[in-house]
Amino acid sequence: MRLLRGRRRQLDAPRSRRAERFLAAGAQESRTFGHDYVGTEHVLLALTEDASSPAAQLLGRLGLTGDVVRRDIERIIGTAIDPRRPTIDPEALATLGIDLEEVRRRAEETFGAGALESARSGAFDRMGGACRCVAPRLKKALELAATEAGDGPVRPEHMLVSLAAVEDSIAAKILDAHGVTLAALREVLA
Repeated sequence: MRLLRGRRRQLDAPRSRRAERFLAAGAQESRTFGHDYVGTEHVLLALTEDASSPAAQLLGRLGLTGDVVRRDIERIIGTAIDPRRPTIDPEALATLGIDLEEVRRRAEETFGAGALESARSGAFDRMGGACRCVAPRLKKALELAATEAGDGPVRPEHMLVSLAAVEDSIAAKILDAHGVTLAALREVLA
């Protein structure tokens, strides 16, 4: 089954399952920004954060690190949540005997990084955070990654190439801005 045309696109179920780990990693990165969707930029950031991955190592050699991608996302899209400036007043809670940092630590220990911020931003979805829609361009990139992988597993290199291949995506724009083109990736990874 191919991507459906129209407002709501759906991935081929077997293909989407093969690339699900990249979607989950992108969802985690999306939570750190307080975004209510998962886009190509979040998956690109997740790829750069996995130091053991050949894709991250290649990008690192090209100067495209997690910090660089994170700054680009903040510049292009912004953040919905700044965890350094809580909207909850820690002093007011302290007067009630509640330590906000201890609450945050316990929430993250139980539910993962950014859990308190995710809980404040809305309803929870099956990925463990605020409602996260999958951006159409990411759906396209996930399908392309499965196609790149053929019958084998979808590897980070497949995902990286597919992110660059979706020309109008935020990830492709970030890659291009740093001189990382689809042709160059294909050549280096060949």
